[in-house]
Amino acid sequence: MKKVLLLIALLSFLPAQPSQGRQATPGDSSLALSYRAPSDFALTADPNATAWKGITGVFAEKGTGGAAVANHRTEIRSRWTEKNLYFLFVCPYEELNLKPKPTTTAETNMLWEWDVAEVFIGTDYRNIKRYTEFQVSPQGEWVDLMIDRNPQPADHDWRWNSGFAAKARLDREKKVWYGEMRIPLSKIDRRTPRAGLEMRINFYRLQGPSSKRKLINWQPVKSDTFHTPEAFGRLRLHESSAPSNPSTPPQAGNFALPPTVADKAKLIVVYEADSFFEGPAWDPVSGKLYFTSFRKDKNQQILRLDGPGQVYVWMDKTGGVNGMRLSRTTGRLIGAQAYDHNVLSMKIGVAGPEDIKRLTTDFEGEAYNQPNDLAEAPNGGVYYTDPDFKGKTRSAVYYLNPEGKVRRIITHLKIPNGILVSADGKTLYVADSFEKRIYSYPLMPDGSVEQGAVKVFFDPWTENRNDPDGMCADAEGNLYFAMRGGVWVVSPEGKALGLIPINEFCSNVAFGGKEGQTLFITCQGRVYSLEMKVRGA
Repeated sequence: MKKVLLLIALLSFLPAQPSQGRQATPGDSSLALSYRAPSDFALTADPNATAWKGITGVFAEKGTGGAAVANHRTEIRSRWTEKNLYFLFVCPYEELNLKPKPTTTAETNMLWEWDVAEVFIGTDYRNIKRYTEFQVSPQGEWVDLMIDRNPQPADHDWRWNSGFAAKARLDREKKVWYGEMRIPLSKIDRRTPRAGLEMRINFYRLQGPSSKRKLINWQPVKSDTFHTPEAFGRLRLHESSAPSNPSTPPQAGNFALPPTVADKAKLIVVYEADSFFEGPAWDPVSGKLYFTSFRKDKNQQILRLDGPGQVYVWMDKTGGVNGMRLSRTTGRLIGAQAYDHNVLSMKIGVAGPEDIKRLTTDFEGEAYNQPNDLAEAPNGGVYYTDPDFKGKTRSAVYYLNPEGKVRRIITHLKIPNGILVSADGKTLYVADSFEKRIYSYPLMPDGSVEQGAVKVFFDPWTENRNDPDGMCADAEGNLYFAMRGGVWVVSPEGKALGLIPINEFCSNVAFGGKEGQTLFITCQGRVYSLEMKVRGA
């Protein structure tokens, strides 16, 4: 089997009259939309064809390091049907590098040595190093490959055949070439095509002679190879047959207070200081709120709220304890220790923590990046996020089962942050601060997640782009997400019920109080309380 050393490319297009198309989702540079087509259609490589009129896309315009590549801004449009996934690229160029004696009746291996546009598509969320690759050249040459980056050397199987079709058109006068692809969905994804389904994806392009070679990508790989699956963005199948006009998108200001907030209730500042507050956890035994504090002098503490404006330093020099939960199975306080790279369990003592235990210090000998937040399952197992804030390539979500065994269960999120398990133990919710949305995963009996069924659970369209962070739930199953302008309250089905607006950045939320009907919200410089009609879960 022949190996391809490096296969790169891009999906894109700028029409003969370069359009000023808008991004598929304003404010989100890592998501592309594929719009449903009423039926399959013939390939024309024409952006003005009926199937492509009114369809906007995303743009690949950066080099591998993230710097803009002049005069090569490439637009990528996509459509889908129940059988096929379509891409159209319009590729402006300065110089061509075409293969002599081209053939379009059979696939062309090593096509990457010439001008080419390309898409990488991954649907295996358990193994992101396995994906498929599709290429088209300005002359209509094509090749499809099955990629496996796990073995050394990596396996790039160009003899794999998906049955995909390609067509291209070259306009030398306007210096733009057009490429179109039709890819059978059944060959790249075992899941049934439906609106909302997402795939991991990236688009690339190689253009020009070797002395002036242009390497362009949609999501910059920041690597010496385009084959960097950690850098993939996402493609979402969209129900609409054409982009809707977002001239008046729903904004945070359009949402009323959630119906779960008590009548005439107001936000009360229970504590404020020049610190960043996180990790609220209520202890019903002591009747106190515990929360974490990141001070400007680089010290980190766990504070106990003894009264309005009154705190007691319950633990000093915490090693960066960030997110916390009160374990319902042990009554102990568990915390994600960011800077000392552990997950801790502590008995709640009057003067401070007692019997401090490290539940986990590494995964298979590999130190954690920066444990950020955690959640407890009904069986006492602990899920925790470990984001790689700097490189965004080693982030993961882990599960510590009741017997003390750790499993790495999610690796495709770039910056996993807040996390929550549903009360019935069937769903895991994870916030991704890179993509700024909430994902949901069905939980399996062994505590792992069904990654093939992952979906975007909540992604409000707002001008405020504050990162999503911590979360909690009420007894009715509604979810509370600290993100984008305050705390969003969302039904179990993912419908926004309202927003509790807060000016400061909100880091986390938790229910507490004597009756369990007080919502505590930690923020930059402040901790708030708000009376609710419902109890916490």
